[in-house]
Order: sequence, then structure tokens, then C-alpha cells
Amino acid sequence: MSGRVLIVDDSKMERLIITTSIKRRLFDVEIFENANGENILETLMEEKIQVCILDIMLPKKNGFEILKEIKENPKTQDVVVLVCTGMSEEASIEKALSLGAYDYFAKPLSEEVINIALPLKIKNAIDLMIRKEEIIFLSYHDNLTGLFNRRYAQMELENIDLEKNLPIGIIMGDANGLKLTNDAFGHEAGDKLLIKIAGIMQKSFPKEAIIARIGGDEFCMILPSASEKVLEHSIAKMKSLCDLEIGEPLKPNISFGFAIKESTDQRIHDIYRKAEDVMYSNKIKESTRIKKSILKSLMQILKGMEESDVIRLEKTEHLCLKMGKALHIGFNERIHLKLLAKYHDIGLTAVSLKNEKEMQTEGKSFYEILDKEDNHCELGFRIATALPDVAPVAFDILSHHEKWDGSGFPQKLKGIAIPLNSRILFTAEHYIKWIDEFEREQQQKPEFVNMEKQEFHLFVKKVVLQGMKELSGTYFDPELVQILDEIEKEQIKK
Repeated sequence: MSGRVLIVDDSKMERLIITTSIKRRLFDVEIFENANGENILETLMEEKIQVCILDIMLPKKNGFEILKEIKENPKTQDVVVLVCTGMSEEASIEKALSLGAYDYFAKPLSEEVINIALPLKIKNAIDLMIRKEEIIFLSYHDNLTGLFNRRYAQMELENIDLEKNLPIGIIMGDANGLKLTNDAFGHEAGDKLLIKIAGIMQKSFPKEAIIARIGGDEFCMILPSASEKVLEHSIAKMKSLCDLEIGEPLKPNISFGFAIKESTDQRIHDIYRKAEDVMYSNKIKESTRIKKSILKSLMQILKGMEESDVIRLEKTEHLCLKMGKALHIGFNERIHLKLLAKYHDIGLTAVSLKNEKEMQTEGKSFYEILDKEDNHCELGFRIATALPDVAPVAFDILSHHEKWDGSGFPQKLKGIAIPLNSRILFTAEHYIKWIDEFEREQQQKPEFVNMEKQEFHLFVKKVVLQGMKELSGTYFDPELVQILDEIEKEQIKK
């Protein structure tokens, strides 16, 4: 147990006895001493004293007066005061307790008090203060980030609204991408993002700034005696530190707005609302750029896959466009098909992070995780709906693992109820994937070792196509398998 105790007594011997008594039983307690009762309030505040042992009979100042001052000062009123008195009359003890003393003990100190009562009273008092401090901390701080909370920010807004603190700057900030992070990557990832943002804020703003998390993704910074230059510098530093962060999964990104109270004629709450309005306006202006940045971050995660997986994605995209052309789909549908081929596995960014430990320890790839029928389709749908560039193909992303006979996932769609582009992607993706897998499995077998590379590749294509034909009408749309077969025959002729 740790604690900080101040002994106020004019007798050096009494201070030594009390100190020895405490140290004998309570090892982790720091003792401070005062012999005359002067500057008590300053010591209590500067040294963050939890318990004060106060002698009533002091040479320069009456102990009752000191006790009254301690309890009337908002900054020291919670300090536990134990009264030490040689006056035995009940009236003196009653007066001390009525002024706010926690407990008392009489002088001269008996052996029982020195060995048992005094250390126990100190221990109980310190425990009480620690619990109080924890309660106060929780009542004024955000439990997740450790920043101040909305309640404290509103209280300080009133307290700081003084002429001596002008100009008073208020900065409002809104964390971008938090909902997307929570929806796609889980609330644990969202919490990590908020904690990271809080840490960057504490590095970016002056020590005197009051930094509070006032909502799920909203922050407020109150700066006394702050010029516009100071506010702009703090915001610029914050943005710079955010840019230096590595996205896990997304980089911290915040929209800001600020306003300054420069005269007593202005109402502090009007300044607060103005800063909030500017922040929301900036968030709207920055929205497109922010969402493009988020999409770029997600695609960088996908690019971190195994090289073979990246090549497979490129081949799949190329084949999808060939099949779309053969089907004579419209211009808009071709654009959407290209989008789908490029972003259909965007939900896999969430799967990869959630299963990162399994991938590292067991050496599994994205696609082995995918084979577990993870919820990457739903995750991809959620991500796509939040990003305008990908939103047009959100439903196609959701449906790209549906099967012709209704045995796919996640919606169990059947036949033409499955979007055409999803069916095209499903067919092309499996064709490319199965070719790669078959080649890896078969190329070292004796009967294929001496076969020319091109000849072996064509052989594999024929085997995979035959397998897909056998699954035509169950896994795959029969028309699309026929289109694929025609494309490959044409390619072979060339």
C-alpha cells in the first residue's frame, strides 16, 4: 500500500514516535513533517498528501483554525485529518470532529496506540483516500482512453471562463472511420483506434490543455490563453502524427474545428457550438478524401498478402472482364464488374486481422482462412456500403460466394437470384484458383515431370474445365461455364 502522510506537530519527539509507529507497520508510506502549522494548505496540495495528522496545540496557529481552513478549501477538503490532542475534554474532541476531522487520538500516545491503533487508523485513512481518488478519477475520466470525460469538460468550461484566461480556444475533433472499424474489424479494433488517437492528442497539445472524449468518436480540447496560431499549430501537429501512424487496420484520422473566445462579451457556450459547427462542416468537406484514404489503407492490407494470392487476384479480374465482354453486358455493368473483381475480397482485410495469430503460427494464407467460410462476405458488404467508391457493388460483394443450387453463403441465394456479376466472379475465381492448386499438386508427379510447361498448363486447364462442367448446374451457372469453355478454347487456338 502506498500513501503520503503529513505530520503537523511542534514536538520533534512526538513526530519521531508517530513516524516510527507508521513505518514499522506500513512500509510504503512517505512521511512529511511540519513543526509550526504554517503553509499547511500549500504542502497538502504540492505534495498530494492523503492523510494529515494534526496536533491541536501549536505555537503559531491553532489546530482548529488549520482544520477549518483545510476543510473549507475545495482543493484540500478531501484530505483525511486525524487530530492529535492532549486536551481530554469532550468538547474539544467534539469540535474537531464537527469541523471535519476523520478521527482522533490522545496524547501522550499509549503503547497500544503506537503499536496498533495509530498504524491501523492511518492504513484505513489511506485506503479511504485511494478509493475516493479512484471514484473521482472514474467520475471525471473516460474509462477507455484515460482522457477527461464530457462531464469534466462541461465543468471546466464554466471554471475556465474568466477574463484572466482570455483568449480561450476550443477545438472540437471527430474521429473518422470509427463506425467502419467497429463494424468490419470489431469493437476491439475500434477501441485501439480511439486509444491511439487519445495518445496522439496528448502529444500534440500544450500541457495546460484540457483534452476530453465527449462522445463515441468526438473529442474536445479547451486551451486557456491560446492564440489562433497555437491552435493551428496543435492541429497541424496532430494531423502530422496521425499520418506517421501505421494503420491497424486504419490510420487515425480526425476532422477538426476551432473557435476562440476573445472578449468577455462572448458566451463560452456559443464559442463551443461554433467550434462544433466548424468541425462538422470540415468533416463534410473532407469526407470524400477521407473515404478514399480509408479505401487505400484497406487495399494496402490486401497487397500484403502472399505474392501468389495477389497474382491470382489479377488473373481473376482479367478473366472476369473477358467473360463480361463475351456476355455483352452493358457499359455500367462492365464498370461494376471491374470494381467487384478488384474489391470483392475487401472483407478479407478484416478476416486477416482477426485471424492474424492463426496465419502467423500455422502458416495459413488468406485463402485457407477463406475456405473456413468466414464472414468476409458480410464484412466486405459493410465496408463497401460505407465507402462511396465501392458502394455500387456492395450487394455483389455480399453475394460472391453464392452457388447456383442455393448451397452457397451467406444468403443461400439460388439461380438467377444471384447477381450476374457475382456469378461471373464466382466462376472465374474458382477456375483460376483450381488451376493454381492443381498445378502445385500435380507438377512433381513422375508422369508430369518431363512435360513441357505450356503443355502441362493446357492439360491442367482441360482437367479443371471438365471438373467445372461436372459442377455446372450445382456450383456454377451453366451458361457461364459454357462461356468460360468457349473463351479458353479460343485462347488455345491462338
